[in-house]
Amino acid sequence: MTTPEPTRAQQLIRACRMVAEARPEQIARLLKDIAAQGGSERAL
Repeated sequence: MTTPEPTRAQQLIRACRMVAEARPEQIARLLKDIAAQGGSERAL
């Protein structure tokens, strides 16, 4: 799948992978960034 705009499923899969590999402080920062940007991919 090479769509320019990632699907919601792709975004969730990527987020799950990041959380699985991240330390707690990284997860907290990621969640804060997502909340601030309404779930946009820019922070990633």
